[in-house]
Amino acid sequence: MNLHGALAGDKPVIDAKLCPGRRCEWWQVCEDCCPEGSIQVTDQGLEVDLESCVYCFACANLCVNMAGFKAIQRFDHLPTLGRRIADSALAAMMTKEEGKAFFLNFAMDISPSCDCYGWTDTPIVNGLGILASYDPVAVDKACIDMMNAAPGLLNSEAEEFGALEAGAKKLNLIKGKDIEAQIYGGVANGLGSADYAIEEVVLDRSQAAINTFYPEVRARKLKGMYAKKHPLKGLDTASFGRPTEGVTDPRHPKK
Repeated sequence: MNLHGALAGDKPVIDAKLCPGRRCEWWQVCEDCCPEGSIQVTDQGLEVDLESCVYCFACANLCVNMAGFKAIQRFDHLPTLGRRIADSALAAMMTKEEGKAFFLNFAMDISPSCDCYGWTDTPIVNGLGILASYDPVAVDKACIDMMNAAPGLLNSEAEEFGALEAGAKKLNLIKGKDIEAQIYGGVANGLGSADYAIEEVVLDRSQAAINTFYPEVRARKLKGMYAKKHPLKGLDTASFGRPTEGVTDPRHPKK
C-alpha cells in the first residue's frame, strides 16, 4: 500500500493510452496487485474500475517505478498529502504531555526522494548538520531553508532540474510542487510555527568534556583491568593466540 497516496485521499489517475497492455512484462503483477480486482489488462491496454478502488496506490507504484510506463499515477496529490501529514502529526502530539516531545533532524545525505522508495540517490546538497527543536514545524522549516540556501551538488537531480544555485528552491524544482505544504498545514492547525532562530552549539572535543559526559567509557574500565591481567598475557599474539614454547611474557619485537 502506498500510504502517501492513501493519505492524500484521492484515486489514481489513469492514462490508458500509455499502457502497452499484455506486451508489458509486469501486466500479470499489475492485475494481481489490486486487492479489489479492479484492474484488467488486455491485449489492447488497461481497464480500471475506479468505483471499487480503495486508494491503496499499489498499481501506481508498480506502473511508475517498476514498469516505467506511468499509465497509472498521481503526483498532484503532494500538497494535500503534506497537509494531512501535518494533521496526523498533530493527532500524535495531542497524546503527549506538553514539553515531553523533542525533535531531531539529521540533515545529512539529503536525497531527492523520500524514504518510502527502496533506493537512494546522489545527495542534492552537502550535509547541513543536526537540527533540534521542541517545535516540529520550525525544525522542518529551518532544514528546508538551509537546504535551499546551499549550492546544489553536481551529478545530482539538483543539476538535472536546474536547482544548483544557492537560493534555488531545490525540491520544488525537482518535484514540480511546493513541498512546503506540510509546513503550511502545521502552522494552520496549530502544530507549530514557521518562525525560528538558529542557535549553533559549539562542539567541545576536549578531554575534559569527554570525561564529563562519558565517565563510564568501557575502554577506561578495561584499561585498569588489563594492566593487572591482560587476556593475551603469556601468548604470542603473532601466532593467533597459540602458546609459544619458551615464551612467558611476549612483547612486540620493536618495543
